[in-house]
Amino acid sequence: MSTIEHQDNQSNTVEELNNRNQINEIQTQLSHVKELAQYEIDASFVKNIKQAKVQQDFLKAIDVYENGKYFYGLTEQMFLKVFNYNGGQQQIEEIISKKFPQPLYDSIMLKNKSDQDLVIVSIKNQPINVYKLQNDIYNIEDQPLPPKNSLKSVGYLSSQKKNTENYQTPLQFKYDDNQLYGVGKQFVIKYDLNKFQIKDSYEKFVKSDILSCFDIPNQNSADYSKYQDVVAFGKFDRKIEILDYKQKKIVNQFGLHLGGITCLKFDPQDSNYLYSGARKDDLIYQWDLRKQDTFVHYYQRKCTTNQRIQFDILDNILAYGRMNGDISFVNTNSKETLLNQKIHEDCVNSVKLFQKEDKKYCISTSGQRHYKISDESDTTDSEEDSSEDEIDMKIEKSQQQSTVQKVNKNISKQQKIRVNKQDDSLKLCLVKI
Repeated sequence: MSTIEHQDNQSNTVEELNNRNQINEIQTQLSHVKELAQYEIDASFVKNIKQAKVQQDFLKAIDVYENGKYFYGLTEQMFLKVFNYNGGQQQIEEIISKKFPQPLYDSIMLKNKSDQDLVIVSIKNQPINVYKLQNDIYNIEDQPLPPKNSLKSVGYLSSQKKNTENYQTPLQFKYDDNQLYGVGKQFVIKYDLNKFQIKDSYEKFVKSDILSCFDIPNQNSADYSKYQDVVAFGKFDRKIEILDYKQKKIVNQFGLHLGGITCLKFDPQDSNYLYSGARKDDLIYQWDLRKQDTFVHYYQRKCTTNQRIQFDILDNILAYGRMNGDISFVNTNSKETLLNQKIHEDCVNSVKLFQKEDKKYCISTSGQRHYKISDESDTTDSEEDSSEDEIDMKIEKSQQQSTVQKVNKNISKQQKIRVNKQDDSLKLCLVKI
């Protein structure tokens, strides 16, 4: 056999092996795709025109209550939405849609000592609203109708700043070990749900500090005694800080993010590890608190928006959304990407993992601000400072502008036309990975 023929045979063999590898990879991906059953939910929202901005509504975030009995979240146009999941019929029904007069920062559902389902809502420039979710039974001519869900106001959580008329409005809530926490501008507060007042707080921050997100570790780490009173929080100045709540002092500070921190999660299997994400930053970092300020791994996604892009962890599965509508599922132990699946047609702004019986589910929301300018260029909120997350972080630009500039800005806004998207929606997936 000539040298040329031998080289040709080698090339053919290499090409065949490469083709086989590609086929195996495709088959592996397809097997994962087949194991992902999608259930689309009817969650379209009515367009609303306000303050010269044409904006279609969309869910900004989603959360899970009682392992999927209810889902709830907030929308861009200041609605609180609560959904009921019927697993037998594979349907999700919107049971609550409540409009508020001011922007909504966060909401949380929890069960109090009286076994009532409470919905707590953080509203700009208002005290924290507390509602009870109840089923109202109606009768027509002695014929009972199906129960209708409603929210009944049961009180407010007092959060007024000392010697001011301003309220301490949390940007995020957490409920842990029967304790409700909230973080916001220069504060970490623990609330008493029985007396409807502040139980405890930590407020030793500088005036520019805005705590945008936080998390509390579970008692599952071998070194947990070191972190049993720890709260980790992220700030808009791109720093992550660890607060020893019992000793009332900051014990660590670190960060490499390019934008303000918008999501923090402790590893549910080992509280030594903390995951962080930020606005306009493509990386999700994994930190080892035992090594102080050293990250041990990072996961890459595209994030060019000011809006919060939330990720979640269940067992050893990390799920995060992408700008193009994909959702990635990663094994945090092996660092292997188990699945990258197209779920939405727009930016995935929130994912939540939960387990019901022996099955894992992922519920996700999509949507962001889109505009078209007269020159037909497509823009999102990443190109304009319009996120409510930045309220109170800076002096509003309108206060710095002259009357002429304000008029020009309003005219510019009126020239913007909303880009219609077919997928400002909510989706539930059965994940078998």
